Amino acid sequence: MIGPPVRRPDHERDQLAEALREANARYTERYRAALQCGWTADDLAKLGLDAPESGPARRRRPPRPTPPSAHQPGEQATPANAAHP
Repeated sequence: MIGPPVRRPDHERDQLAEALREANARYTERYRAALQCGWTADDLAKLGLDAPESGPARRRRPPRPTPPSAHQPGEQATPANAAHP
């Protein structure tokens, strides 16, 4: 007997994330349509409808540490075998 298919957590997470993006896009479109039809943000807030988020919610990566450079800022790097005048 074969059991149920094994779900990959990352696949399910990706599907849920895509569904959330689509739902947010539809909400934003309909919220803007309501504003264009004469509703105000206050009117919509009284109905419990918050303004949509300004952009997609994303997790930010921590900044990469910058490796120390061989020369100081503003200093020109020259080849070691360059002749000096």
